[in-house]
Amino acid sequence: MDKVKILIVLTGLTDNDGVSNFVKTIFELINHQVFQIDFATYKEIDSNAEIIKIIRSMNLKTNIYNLSTFNNIFHITKLKQIISNYDIIHINLLSRALPLMMVARYLNKKVILHSHSAVIGVSFISKLRNILCLPLLKKCTTSFAACSKGAGNLLFPENKFKVINNSIKSALFKFDNIRRKKMRAFHAINDTTFVIGIVARIYNIKNPFFCIDIIKEILKKYNNVEFWWIGDGPMKNELQQYIKDNKMEQKVKLFGTRADTIDFYCAFDLFLLPSQSEGLGISVIEAQATGLPCIVSTGVPCIVDYSHLVQFLSLDIPAKYWADCIINIMNNPSVRRSYEKELVESPFYDIGNVRELEKYYLEIAK
Repeated sequence: MDKVKILIVLTGLTDNDGVSNFVKTIFELINHQVFQIDFATYKEIDSNAEIIKIIRSMNLKTNIYNLSTFNNIFHITKLKQIISNYDIIHINLLSRALPLMMVARYLNKKVILHSHSAVIGVSFISKLRNILCLPLLKKCTTSFAACSKGAGNLLFPENKFKVINNSIKSALFKFDNIRRKKMRAFHAINDTTFVIGIVARIYNIKNPFFCIDIIKEILKKYNNVEFWWIGDGPMKNELQQYIKDNKMEQKVKLFGTRADTIDFYCAFDLFLLPSQSEGLGISVIEAQATGLPCIVSTGVPCIVDYSHLVQFLSLDIPAKYWADCIINIMNNPSVRRSYEKELVESPFYDIGNVRELEKYYLEIAK
C-alpha cells in the first residue's frame, strides 16, 4: 500500500513553541510505514533547533520546505509542484497560508485547517488580516480541527471541527531531583530560593508586565525569590526595560529559547501563566507532569488540569492577590513527585493521541 503523504504547514520549526512541539510529537510517534510526513515553514530553518535535529536524526529523507521567500505570484508554480506530491495539506496558521491553500484546493487536495489559539491575531494588523482572510481560508478547507473546543468555536463557529488534543511525551516529562539540583547549582541557586518560572513566548498575550507586577508584590514580603522566563519573543526588549525600571534585574532572569525545558521545569518551584487567553496551554500540561503547582489565568482552558495542581485566577483581580496565592503555596509546600500516571490517563497522553490522529488522517485520505 502506498503511504499517505502529508504536508504539515506551520509558521516555523522552533523550540519553546506550542505548534512546533505538537508536530514534533506527531513526527516522533506516527507510523512512518503508513505515513510520509514533510514540513513547510514560513521562517528560516534553524539547524540548531531540537525539532530539526530530531527530524534529521531519524533518517527518513523528510522534506522541509522553506516558504519564507514565497511572497509573490511568481511562486505559484513552485507551490503547485510541491503540493501536487501530497494527499493531505495540514495547515497550522492562518492568513499567510492563503496562497498555498488556494493552490491546494485548485489541485483538489484534502486541506485541514487547524486552530491552535483562542485569539484570532496577536496584533491589530494580524487580527485584521486574519479576519479578512478567514472566509477564503474556510472555502479552501475540506476539514477543520482545533486544539480545544474554545479554539475551534472561535474560528469555526458554523463548521464541524475535530478536536485534536495536544500531547506531550509521557516518558520525558518527569520530575528528576538530580536534574533539579544540577540546574539550580549551575545558576547559583540554593535550596531555599523559591523559583517561579514560565515557559512561553514573550508577547502581549502572555501578559509579561503583569508577571513582573506579581513578582514585585511577592518581593515586598519575601526576598529569596527569583522569576525565570524561558522563551523569546517580540516584546523581549520592552520586558527587559520594564524589569530595569522596577529595579528587578537581580530577581528576574530571561533565558531565551531553550531545548532543555524539562531541566528548567524540574528546577522551578511554581509555574506561572497569567495569559490573556490560550488555545490550550501546553506548557501547563508539561509543568504538571513534573509535579509543579501552577497558577494560571482563567484564559487558560480548564481542561488542562489533569492533576489538581492547577489554580485558576481571574485577570480582573490585582497582582497583589495573585502574589498572595503564590505565597500561600510557598508557605505550604508539598512533596514533589512526577505525575506520569495522571498524564497517561489524561486527554494529553502522547501515544493515544497520535493513534487517534492517524485514524483521522486515514479517514480524510479516503
